[in-house]
Formats: sequence, structure tokens, C-alpha cells
Amino acid sequence: MKKKKIMLVDDEVDFLRILQLNLEGKGYEVIALSNAKDIVAQVDKYKPDCLLLDLLMPDIGGMDACQLLNSDPVGSKTPIIILSALSKDADKLKAYELGVLDYITKPVEIDTVISAIEKVTAPKGFTLIELMLVVIIIGALVAMVMPRLTGRTEQARVATAEADIRANIATALKLYELDNGIFPTTEEGLNALLNKPASSRKWNGPYLEKQPLDPWGREYKYKSPGNHRADYDLYSLGRDGQEGTEDDVKNWE
Repeated sequence: MKKKKIMLVDDEVDFLRILQLNLEGKGYEVIALSNAKDIVAQVDKYKPDCLLLDLLMPDIGGMDACQLLNSDPVGSKTPIIILSALSKDADKLKAYELGVLDYITKPVEIDTVISAIEKVTAPKGFTLIELMLVVIIIGALVAMVMPRLTGRTEQARVATAEADIRANIATALKLYELDNGIFPTTEEGLNALLNKPASSRKWNGPYLEKQPLDPWGREYKYKSPGNHRADYDLYSLGRDGQEGTEDDVKNWE
């Protein structure tokens, strides 16, 4: 398996070296830079899978580096994680507005950094805007197609389950993740979209009107992180109610 390439930019040399050794020990390829002066050229050259970036650096700070990367074809597609001692919400908000995908406050734990790397480098699903468009399009298609599905009840149920999994519930989960920084845990389940879990500090729900049931009257199965996707697995057991059979409807291929 090809190693994931991580670019690490921090002017604290000791921190830079320690983090580099830890990441290399976990199987990553690491390009370590002590400043962001030539950040665009370096990203274009190495094309990292993920960029770990400090904010407080001489010459070019992390925020300025993000702005420069946003105007670069390669840089604008590179996932960025901020590692910074700045912990104010205003700093985090500005970083997120610049397209940063995660923000970790120093001192950092290596497991937290690795979890963030795996999250932002996982195969991407829909963006929130794309999900909302999908919901609208599916609604229009259902209105057009449903009359033709008369007598095809099972096909209609499968189509409804796919719409829930890939659009309706996916949109709610994305909104939850945007507010809380993480998806609900397996234990919290989809109930976290309706009722605030104890672990959440920025819950802004409910994100769904009611507990979602699949077209066969059963609860959807949810696991995060998933066995098939880094963010979450979401699926229905389908008509037979048995896990792992051909009629399961799921959010992975």
C-alpha cells in the first residue's frame, strides 16, 4: 500500500522533529519544513496528501499560507489541518473560513493528529452544497418516477432507502459534523441528530424531524468510524433484515 505523504510546516524545530518521527513511525512519508515562505512551490512539488500547518510563524503565517494555497490549483485541493497554540474561537473560525478541514490546539496527541489525517484524507463523499442539491434533484425525480413504479413496490423501497442514506441522513450528519467537529459515535448513533448527546458542546439540532426508519420499518444501521469508510458506515438491512446479504442498501460500494 502506498504511504500517505504528509507535509509538516512548523518553526518550532523540536516539535517539528518529534512529530515527524512519530508520523514516520506510523508509516507516513513526511516532508518537514520550518517555514512557509515557499509553501505554494513546495506543495506543487511534493503534492502531499495532507498539510499540517502552524499559524504563528515568521515571514508567512499559517493564515496567509492558506490564502496563498487557495489560489493555487494543487494547494486548493490539499487538505489542511492546523496545529496551533491559538485556542480562541475567532482563530478557529477564520481558519475554517479559509478552507481548513481540522484545527488541533497544541499541545497535541499523536493519536489525535493521526485520526485527523485519516479523516481528511479519506475518500470524499458529497459536500454539503452537493448534498442539498442531491436532495432537491431526488425529490424532483421521485415526483416524476413514482407513478411509473406502481406495481414495483420493492424497487421503490430500495430507491427511498438510497435517498435517505446518500442524501437526507447524510446531509443531517454533515451538518452535525460541521457544528461539532466530529460525527456522532457508534454509541450515540443517529439519535444524536435528534437529541443532544452528553459529549457535544456545540449541538445545534435537531438535524432531523424524527427517528429515521428504512422503508421496511427498521432503524438504519450506523457506525463511526466505519469498517468500510473512515467517516461512517450507514446502511439498511433491506427486505430480508439480514446483515451482509445482497439486498443491503449502503453508503459504500
